[in-house]
Amino acid sequence: MRGRAKLAYDCIEEMLQAVFDWQDKVDNLVTTGNDDDEIIATHDSRGRLIELWVRPGLQQELTTAELEDRINDAIDDNANRALAEMKKISDSFLEKFTALPQQFSQHPVGAQLAEAYATAMRPNRSEEVSWGRGSK
Repeated sequence: MRGRAKLAYDCIEEMLQAVFDWQDKVDNLVTTGNDDDEIIATHDSRGRLIELWVRPGLQQELTTAELEDRINDAIDDNANRALAEMKKISDSFLEKFTALPQQFSQHPVGAQLAEAYATAMRPNRSEEVSWGRGSK
């Protein structure tokens, strides 16, 4: 391959690798509470509760409602921890993508793709990119 075709191929390969790296990181994400907590919740990357540890004897010290509240708090805290970790992974992924539109814009069709990425990364995008022929 030469010239523009090689450039386009390399950009697409880089984009796919970034997607695969993101997917691997997300799939391997497991979050858990602190070891010192009385109740420790552990979630996998899909948000499933895979383990819930309760300090032995805690069930006898609390009422059912109190225990339920503490368990729900532990699950909620860990869900927020997972959300923060997922945001870090996604931010890293988006950083890789910010360089790609510049590379793609050197290719004729890449300019449209660069515009679409730039629009998608704007926090409050109000316009949509049209992929139809002759439209902008």
